[in-house]
Amino acid sequence: MELMQCSALMVVVMITFAVHATARAHPGSKCIQPSNLALIFTSLNNLTETSRTPGSPCGFQTCPLDVSYNPDDPVCARSICPWYYSVIKYEDTYYPQQLTEARCRCRNCVRNNINMCEPVSINIQVLERTGCKNGVFTYQPRTIPLAVACTCTKGRLSRA
Repeated sequence: MELMQCSALMVVVMITFAVHATARAHPGSKCIQPSNLALIFTSLNNLTETSRTPGSPCGFQTCPLDVSYNPDDPVCARSICPWYYSVIKYEDTYYPQQLTEARCRCRNCVRNNINMCEPVSINIQVLERTGCKNGVFTYQPRTIPLAVACTCTKGRLSRA
């Protein structure tokens, strides 16, 4: 699977908390959220709705001594830079208000103290509330980076 396809799939998997919007009033406001907010978000990022199973092997946060050799385990457990998922919370003016992001479990690559683990990020668009028009909140797209995996890299050399 190519990196772009894999990254898109990872984002789809990580949108667990983002897809259930309802038209409800915001406390202290006469505006309601648009009922199609989840659809707008997924269409901005060319995503389809899906969910990630809690308690997957990607949930461990400590660096392992070795990687899994089980071909049925997810990539996050078989990688020499394993990762786990962490929920990132945003202000209530953003949609979604939380996303699931990959976090590297190790500083250095497993069984390799020379190279380092670094997150692989993609840019996605979230929606930022900008106002209220005719009783419905208005939103504008905003691009943010989102870590979807970790990879083993050579250390960066400082430039003089």
